[in-house]
Amino acid sequence: MTKKNEETAFNYFEEFGKDASGFEGINLDTVSIPFIRLLQNLSPQVKKNKPEFNPEAEPGMLFNTVSEKLYTPPLKIVVGKFERFYIEWKPNRGPFVAAHDVALVETEMMPQLARDENYKLYDPKTGNIFMDTYIYYVMMPDAMEEGVCIISLSSSGIKEAKKLNRNLISTMIPGTTKRAMPYFMVWNTHVVEMSNDKGDWYGLKFQFDSFVTKPQLDYVVKERKALPSKTTDLALLQSTTAEESDDEVKY
Repeated sequence: MTKKNEETAFNYFEEFGKDASGFEGINLDTVSIPFIRLLQNLSPQVKKNKPEFNPEAEPGMLFNTVSEKLYTPPLKIVVGKFERFYIEWKPNRGPFVAAHDVALVETEMMPQLARDENYKLYDPKTGNIFMDTYIYYVMMPDAMEEGVCIISLSSSGIKEAKKLNRNLISTMIPGTTKRAMPYFMVWNTHVVEMSNDKGDWYGLKFQFDSFVTKPQLDYVVKERKALPSKTTDLALLQSTTAEESDDEVKY
């Protein structure tokens, strides 16, 4: 398309693009929120025999589950919202069962649960695993067009999540005695190699980058107001948690 044709097209967009009627119901409650997935050695995107295979994907890269875009870390993020659940899974890397409120599990359900030799929480009656899971709704300053995305951390990632949470609530606004709101800060999401006696895998670490600029803050505030009023469909964690959990996967 020539520059003149592009200008003509945009003029049409300007003329007819003011009427948004009929699309009022499309919001963050009615669209799929992407998960930013950390690719591991067993991720289907890196396996040639899987239909999800992407020849450009490599273990240690970050992957958008909706746009299917790949990100080479570090990836800048701003945290807009945080949630925590106990996710119940069928044993042996089985499917998602339910997302449980933390208070419910740690008070009412805990007497019926037990810990195995790896200190993993499970139900002796069903064998189902209860995995403490931290959910971050994030925006990416270098990829604003992606909108709100989700990063989830569980298992060995909880240690790093707790560090991030500590910094989110304790960072001060420079030159003041006031604490910064969590969404005032931009974080670099780094990928690091990790290992234990069960094998090697990739994990996430977060490092403070900067405070948001005025345009970034305006965007984040707007997106925060549009965050879903309903709980995200956490069954979508199925394809990420098992692969990213060091105590579920051996390489």
